[in-house]
Amino acid sequence: MAGSQQLQDWISGGGTRRLAGYELFVRTAVTPGRPPLLLIHGYPTASYDWVRVWPHLAARYSLYALDLLAFGLSAKPADSGYPIGLQADLCQALLDDAGVTNAHVLAHDYGDTVAQELLAREREGRLRIASMVFLNGGLFPETHRARWVGALVESSVPRRLICGAVDPVSGRHLADRYRELVPEPDVVVLEGVGHYPQLEVHDRVVDEYLAFRVRLGA
Repeated sequence: MAGSQQLQDWISGGGTRRLAGYELFVRTAVTPGRPPLLLIHGYPTASYDWVRVWPHLAARYSLYALDLLAFGLSAKPADSGYPIGLQADLCQALLDDAGVTNAHVLAHDYGDTVAQELLAREREGRLRIASMVFLNGGLFPETHRARWVGALVESSVPRRLICGAVDPVSGRHLADRYRELVPEPDVVVLEGVGHYPQLEVHDRVVDEYLAFRVRLGA
């Protein structure tokens, strides 16, 4: 029952907003003067994935999150293939609607790929990104995605990988591959942690994220 109440509290703290022509569930925690942080969730879940880190990050940053199209409480139009580019459009629309022009980004799983598309757009001069932190996800797809891997490898945006080591799909081997390909890699490996570090060890994720921002500020 406690989990159900937590979910209801999460839902009641957000609402539906029309962005780029779609009805999307959006949750924000905005405090004037605090740097904007966009949170992008993974597959097949929703923005609720951020519930455990939310209050800690909201104490320092203005937070922006949404259920991506076809996820959670957002619209699920039958005529859409839900391409990554469209999901990136919706993230940009959320920031544009709030007047945010230079956000920090924290992403997980499928959201990593959406974030990589945003990085590619940043390299093309289509938006500004202040920093980017990835949690476990498919950062190095093997086929037909040179745009996203190239953006990750060649971007000048400060970025960090926080990786749960025992994730069987995107664990320690992802961290190793990141170190091989990304110049001056900033990698944190969380031993004994799986695919959802923001839920499994939320306090460690918050600490490592804050440490990244402190280093960035320095």
